[in-house]
Amino acid sequence: MHEWDTFAVIIGGSAGALVGLLFVALSIHAGRVAESADLRNRAAQTLAIFAVVLLIGVLLAIPLQPEWLLGAELLALGILAAALLITWITGRDRVIHVNRSPRRSRWSTRRR
Repeated sequence: MHEWDTFAVIIGGSAGALVGLLFVALSIHAGRVAESADLRNRAAQTLAIFAVVLLIGVLLAIPLQPEWLLGAELLALGILAAALLITWITGRDRVIHVNRSPRRSRWSTRRR
């Protein structure tokens, strides 16, 4: 797996930088993110995806690791990430439906 060392360094560094930029963006717009459940869910999903890429880089960079073990670790990481993102996506849909109010919009064409 020596051929993958450079790739692991590149994706690990890129994912780490993107996680940092995500935290900067969230801290700049902390008020808007705190008010919106949808924005919080999107930020959590983005963080999870960047963390998965970072962990892939870490797993690829482990020296003298058997290929079968790397495959098992990547498979477990993929299953965990998929389960986490599916849970967030279904939870987000539930929050959106709960937060919709039955009142009419002020832009409604129907007159009272």
